[in-house]
Amino acid sequence: MKTIYKNDEPQEILQWKRKFKNKNGRVPRYSDLNEDKNLPHKIFLKNSLISEQGHICCYCCKPIKTDNSHIEHIRPKERDEYRAMSLEYENLLASCQGYHDREENCGHSKDNIFDEELFVSPLEENCESLFEFNDRGKIKAADGNERAAYTIELLNLDTEQLNAARTEAMWVSGAMDELTEDECQKLLHKYENVDERGRYAGFSDAIVYQLKQQLAYFCLLYTSDAA
Repeated sequence: MKTIYKNDEPQEILQWKRKFKNKNGRVPRYSDLNEDKNLPHKIFLKNSLISEQGHICCYCCKPIKTDNSHIEHIRPKERDEYRAMSLEYENLLASCQGYHDREENCGHSKDNIFDEELFVSPLEENCESLFEFNDRGKIKAADGNERAAYTIELLNLDTEQLNAARTEAMWVSGAMDELTEDECQKLLHKYENVDERGRYAGFSDAIVYQLKQQLAYFCLLYTSDAA
């Protein structure tokens, strides 16, 4: 998981909401997007979410595009207490359809289950610090964090397929190589940021974690030498 910084709601969506309210006498709900036959506002909205996330899933960081993702509601739209938030931009993200597009993890695994106190949202600052990855791509809660453990289980993030994909991404990136401190810093800068197309590398959260581990080792060496 990586922290997502929300952009302003797209003007096209705001304008559609205003027109809908003027015409129907009420604010639109998420279900009203499915009935929009004239303009593809739902697709536009999804693409806006994908873009602001750097083209990766809001939960597992798998690369996503329009046809292998869905609009995810942090607070489930089918829960009575959250129905009024079904089209609030701050409640919307883009999630993958599961690693093999079989709806086995991330937003589809979460479905309508949600604990306000326990769930780790990708909108939280430094949410990535609550998770760790070993050299086989396995995700776990950092320091046994209860919220991270709950979120991993709820989103089904610890699957063989995801672990294998993270492992491959970490090795291909060079994060698992023996690096100098300078090489490590350069790779960290690369994978912490989007590329020239505005895209993060797939599973960059695991890559960044491994690079930070290497840098922490260098710091430990310097501390030992100073002592």
